[in-house]
Amino acid sequence: MAVSAYVVEHATRLRLAGDWRGACAVANVVPDASLADLPHLAPDLLRWYLEREPRWRTYTGFRFGLGWHGAGWLVARMAYGEPQRIELRVEAAPPALELPRYQWDSGCTAELRTRCGGATRTPFFDPAGRRLEPDELGGAGPEGVTERALARHDAGRSADAWAEAGFDLRVRLFDPAWGPVRTSAAALAGDERARGREVDKALAGLRPVHLTLIEPRDHPVRLDWPGRGLVVEWPAGARPRATLVPMPTRKERAAGRDAVERAEFGRPVAEIPRIWPDRVRMPPEVAGLLDGTLSRADLHPLVQAALFPAAAPLRPPAPPPLPDRVRVYCGGAVHAIVMRDGALHVPHSPGEIDRERALAALGGRVQGCVAALDGWRDPAVRMPRQMRALRDRVLALVRHGDPDALAAALDRGLDPHLRDTLGATLLHLLPHFPGTGLVPRLLAAGLDPSVRERSNRTAAERAAAAERPDLVRALTA
Repeated sequence: MAVSAYVVEHATRLRLAGDWRGACAVANVVPDASLADLPHLAPDLLRWYLEREPRWRTYTGFRFGLGWHGAGWLVARMAYGEPQRIELRVEAAPPALELPRYQWDSGCTAELRTRCGGATRTPFFDPAGRRLEPDELGGAGPEGVTERALARHDAGRSADAWAEAGFDLRVRLFDPAWGPVRTSAAALAGDERARGREVDKALAGLRPVHLTLIEPRDHPVRLDWPGRGLVVEWPAGARPRATLVPMPTRKERAAGRDAVERAEFGRPVAEIPRIWPDRVRMPPEVAGLLDGTLSRADLHPLVQAALFPAAAPLRPPAPPPLPDRVRVYCGGAVHAIVMRDGALHVPHSPGEIDRERALAALGGRVQGCVAALDGWRDPAVRMPRQMRALRDRVLALVRHGDPDALAAALDRGLDPHLRDTLGATLLHLLPHFPGTGLVPRLLAAGLDPSVRERSNRTAAERAAAAERPDLVRALTA
């Protein structure tokens, strides 16, 4: 998962016990002091969704609306720092992007199943999470409608798919009153087969079931593609209506186009509110289950319960144990570097190691086993590729936010004196973990709290920058 099982379990326990601010601290979510308790807000679920999205969503300063709260908008803001914090506060102006409520409200997670086109189960799965066989698909209920509509769309029958999804589809691509259109000459000449192909091509970028994820509104909405657009309406007492229209450039607009648009929709198309693309796509967690890139265990427990109400949530698998030995090339041979009792052990005598370091002092470069020993503690020394991979795995455990996983690695003999590429020690990286349980162990292992990273900060100064007074007190005691 994007957030470790440790963080999810501890945040959930605190939230259910009524300690909402404690749950926020575990998930590194910082609420404004003026905010009253929000027991329905699951901070670990919010972080799980934000960290799974493209990297632009974690840009410092980016704001997400969570809904109206009191006298303003409840906003989640990505704050500067390592690890990155999520700040919660109330603002007067609405952000550009509003997160669906199921992505942060523990009482609304079932909306995710509805957004997938299902009611009692998630399309293509039974309530217990079993992937349905082809002959089991397309039954009664909205799930069957979703499955049939997607099957027709994937087969290239887009017009049939929209009808199956419950929309009346109207096409204005071939009407000269709407201005220049980018279609084939055969379609313009009235070849019905050619026109059907043009419609299918125009609709290929959007599956019809996705628009069923939008709540019915009292005004039309639109989606834009290059050269075309789709306007969706919900007439009172009638089926939803989708109108495919050409979207010419300003120079291409035909005379009278505004009048045509007003007669059709009551306003120019440019004045119809656009839909944010995230709101009309199949939720990525379901798409990942369908294409095999995700398993149920990769999902947040609240997401599992929403999608598969009859299944017990699965705990994500524990990260594989770190290897206790790494083989590197050293002087034309392959040597094993063993990690045991909190230190690196190499098959060289102290004299051999000293000679290698003396050569480096005269302008050479340490290699092989000595480079592994020195590079583990000094980022200026380039380690062998296999040792860099091991360091990256350790740092991934740290940034995953699971102190139990790092403690287990230390129990198996991990040398805790590694430093990352910016010179940070494990003491500097402690803000990634909730609590201060690892501080005594790392200090007892010989880590120096006065060591400075490349930005000239000690571990306590970095903890202060991360707004972790508990770590500052533990490191300066």
